[in-house]
Amino acid sequence: MLFFFPSSRGSFFSFLEKQKSFSALSCLALLFFPLAIFATPPPPITQAQQILSLKEEEAQQHLPIQIQGVVTAADPSWNGQFFIQDSSAGVFVDSRVQPIPTPGTLLRVTGVTEPGAFAPIVGRPLWKAVGSSSLPPAKSVSIEQLVTGSEDGQRVQVQGWVHSARKEAGQWILALVEGSSRVDLMLPRNFEPPISKFLGAKISTAGVPTPKRMNYNLRRLVSVQLWLSSSDDLRLIQPASPDPRSSPPTPIRSITQYSIDNSPGRRFLIQGIVTFHSGDTLYLSDATGGLEVRLAEEIAPKIGDEIEVVGFPIVERGLPILVDAIFSPTGNQGKV
Repeated sequence: MLFFFPSSRGSFFSFLEKQKSFSALSCLALLFFPLAIFATPPPPITQAQQILSLKEEEAQQHLPIQIQGVVTAADPSWNGQFFIQDSSAGVFVDSRVQPIPTPGTLLRVTGVTEPGAFAPIVGRPLWKAVGSSSLPPAKSVSIEQLVTGSEDGQRVQVQGWVHSARKEAGQWILALVEGSSRVDLMLPRNFEPPISKFLGAKISTAGVPTPKRMNYNLRRLVSVQLWLSSSDDLRLIQPASPDPRSSPPTPIRSITQYSIDNSPGRRFLIQGIVTFHSGDTLYLSDATGGLEVRLAEEIAPKIGDEIEVVGFPIVERGLPILVDAIFSPTGNQGKV
């Protein structure tokens, strides 16, 4: 073995000091190296609220999760995904296992945190049914609060006026409106609602809000839908006003003027000539004035046709507008 010594005495002692420092650092490294390898993993998250409280970068760390709660929303179109709620909050579970658990099933779920498209979620889940439970009490919120996204995944109760009803892929969807805010109610797939009873009525309902449209790049919510687990979640508060088609059309000039019968759920029948049409928006004209009409569905009446529309009046920029309107031709075409 070869040894190398410094040429001078001062250098020799300096060399020894460096060797001591190096040896001390080496010992410390050897002492803590096994701890780095065998570090204890973080304890699992056991409450849904803890998951939702994570920032995006924290949720990306795939922290372990062990929670137990009741399924509050699930649908066959979700490919196995569902929402679960415990005593602290509700959270989305990105499961791909079929068949999906039904609302009211009590589950024990393990997985890891993931940031999700909008809010933190349970990723890589494994779940096991451990019983059944009643759904948690619904928190009363406004539709305006709902569309902020702060109640995403929570079982909530809202009320408003039913403006429209449509059926898509075998499922009825009601548009519920409160002031300038609205949400789509996704009714249970096996439920056939009495549309004439609900259209224009004020109702209360409970369900779980989920994003309808998203800006995925910015992780921002654009619109919301509320999923109902049972038809029992629908409750009539105020019946709809009489169908306006049983009375003569209202002159355009009279829309939003004072009437003792006015209410947020009142519909109006308007008859006029189509002067403009683009997408779901058209303009009507009668002998008293003109009116912007926003249709419940995109259709194609021709400019110059005389039509009747039934819809709900709102005011924007000081002018009346008829929204969620449905139309029918009068048979008189090409008036312009």
